[in-house]
Amino acid sequence: MQTLWYVSFFMEVIMLDSVSELAKLFKERENQGIYSPMIGSIIELPVVRIRLGDKIILDDSHLTMCVMLQHNEEYSDIGREVVLLPYADGQNFIVIGVIQ
Repeated sequence: MQTLWYVSFFMEVIMLDSVSELAKLFKERENQGIYSPMIGSIIELPVVRIRLGDKIILDDSHLTMCVMLQHNEEYSDIGREVVLLPYADGQNFIVIGVIQ
């Protein structure tokens, strides 16, 4: 009888730990951080390519433009920094401005 009680208690402890772990995972998923602006650098025009950090390069398929980037004989935005706003779980970005 005592062995059965011990096994039952042990199973309840494991089950409670599993439920707590599942609750933690749900809570982490719900508390996503808010999106905040990021800074990128224009590396290619007229086909837009923007470097974000050291390893990420964004192209037209990842970007929605709110500003017109320029590249002509008189003036070029290549090398300038832009403000990016992430959306779609950080997979796409809105280019909201060029830093002066």
